[in-house]
Amino acid sequence: MNTLDLWNDGLSSILADRQSGSMQLLKNFLALTINADPEIEAFKNGCAKLQMHFGDMAVINNALGLSIEILKSGTRPKAVATKLQKLLQEINSSLLQEAKKTIPKKSEVLTISNSGTLVDILTALEFSRVFVMKSDPGGEGGILFETIKEKTSAELVEDSKGYELVKSGEVDAILSSCDLVVPNVGFVNKAGTKKLCEVTVVPVYVCANSLKLVKQPPKNIKSPLLEWIRWRSIMRLVSDKIDAKIPKL
Repeated sequence: MNTLDLWNDGLSSILADRQSGSMQLLKNFLALTINADPEIEAFKNGCAKLQMHFGDMAVINNALGLSIEILKSGTRPKAVATKLQKLLQEINSSLLQEAKKTIPKKSEVLTISNSGTLVDILTALEFSRVFVMKSDPGGEGGILFETIKEKTSAELVEDSKGYELVKSGEVDAILSSCDLVVPNVGFVNKAGTKKLCEVTVVPVYVCANSLKLVKQPPKNIKSPLLEWIRWRSIMRLVSDKIDAKIPKL
């Protein structure tokens, strides 16, 4: 397979992916760019297609916006993707350190949907028990469960059971990722998160790297699988300490 076919086939697979989280989609796109080494125009078109298909995901828009800015300096797409991979590693490492400082150890937690960010946190911190909601429609929680089950004391539960656990206080906290967040205003995540946050009596830790931070709520949400959740006093943002808007590349 030549590099053009590799690029086109890989891009089509990413655009058709409706189960991976936003960070994984971005990582897949950067890895594809490094392997296929597309021409600048092909890369720009790929960025535009991702932004159109995954417009609700701030990390896609922010990271690809950064890549277009870096291209203006004459940097090839492959080098841009390599630099963004390094930036993501720094951001995610910083986020994990903040999570270790913020989220109580040995606690029992509940999660919803599938998220690379949550995989990192759930496998690095020593939680006494992890309940993973199936997260229907879509069942993305099942993917998260399969990913972490060998490394954690995870249990996959029906969504109705998840609501009961946080309503009765049978767990210590909710861990949620998000597709974008406006600090102290609200965030976008999988449908069902809003109800979870409305009925809970335990804290909600919203885990998001700085590429997911935006200044204004979305005017509309394209995906029927996502929803806007207003911020409440019971919520706490867990993010990294890196200024991703002006990366030292």
